[in-house]
Amino acid sequence: MSAELRVVVVEGADDRNFLKGALHRLGCRDLGPAGFQDALGKDWGLSSADGAFIRLVDAGGKDNLVRAAALALRPGATEPARLVLVGDPDDTGPYASAQAAWQARIRQGLQARGLHPRALDLIAWGDPAGEGPHDLEALFWSALRQADGARADCIGRWLAAPPIGRLNGKARAWSFFAKWQDDGSAAQFFQALWRVPDLALALEDRLHQVGAWSVLQTISGAETSSV
Repeated sequence: MSAELRVVVVEGADDRNFLKGALHRLGCRDLGPAGFQDALGKDWGLSSADGAFIRLVDAGGKDNLVRAAALALRPGATEPARLVLVGDPDDTGPYASAQAAWQARIRQGLQARGLHPRALDLIAWGDPAGEGPHDLEALFWSALRQADGARADCIGRWLAAPPIGRLNGKARAWSFFAKWQDDGSAAQFFQALWRVPDLALALEDRLHQVGAWSVLQTISGAETSSV
C-alpha cells in the first residue's frame, strides 16, 4: 500500500522554505527533491510523522497558484488526501478581511477550473494585528517584534530611512538578512528562523492566530503542538 499523499502548493521559494522549517519543527523529515520537474518549478518531498508523503510545490508566482493546484489534481495523477494552498493576500486593511477576500478569490479560481479537492485548506499569510499589506514578511515582522523588539526597532528605522534607488516588493524581506551570520542562502535563512527558540515560538503563535498551525499539524501528522 502506497503512502498517503498530501500536497502543499505555495507561491514561491521563500514560502516553501519557511514551511519546510515549520514542518521540520513538527517532526517531518526531508526526502530531498521529489524528482518531478514541470514548467512551474521543482517540488520538495518530506515524510510526515505518521508516514505520509508531503509534496511541497513552488508554483513560481502568485498568478500560478491555482494552475499548480490544477496540475496536482489533473486526471490520472494520484489524488491528494489533502490539498493546501498558501499565499499572500497583499490586501491592506484588517487581516481577517484580507484573508476572507483572498480565500474567496482562490475558491473562485478552483471552481472556474472545475476543481473539487477532497480536503482543501487555504492559508493566507499576514500580520493578524496589522493593516497590511499582508504577506509572509508581514507575519515574520510581527513575530520578530514579539521575540526581539530591539532588533525589530532597528530594522524599522532602517526601512524608514530614504532609499537609494527604487525599492521593490521584496525590500522588507531582504532587509531581514542584515548582519545574518550564516554560510547559506535565502533558503537557509527562511528555514533558520525556526532554529531561533524565541522567534520560533513567536512564529508558531502567529500561525495559530491566522489559523495555519492546526493545518500544518494535520499535514505533518503531529497530534499536539510543539510548545
